[in-house]
Amino acid sequence: MMTAPPEIIRDEAALDAVLTQPSPNLRDFISQVNSPLVILGAGGKMGPTLAVLAKHAADLAGHPLEVIA
Repeated sequence: MMTAPPEIIRDEAALDAVLTQPSPNLRDFISQVNSPLVILGAGGKMGPTLAVLAKHAADLAGHPLEVIA
C-alpha cells in the first residue's frame, strides 16, 4: 500500500524518497517486464529518479529485474 506523501518535504533525501516510492500498479506492472530494463538518457533530469523508481518497484515485487541506466 502506498503511503501519503508528507505535507512538507524538508530535504533532498526526503524528496528522493517520495519520488521513488512505487505505486501498487507500478509494482504489478514491473513484475511483467523482462530483464534487463534499459533506460536511455538516464543522465538527464528525470533519468536517475526513474531508474531508482523502477528498481524499487522490482525489489518490492520480488522480481529480479536488472536496471541499466
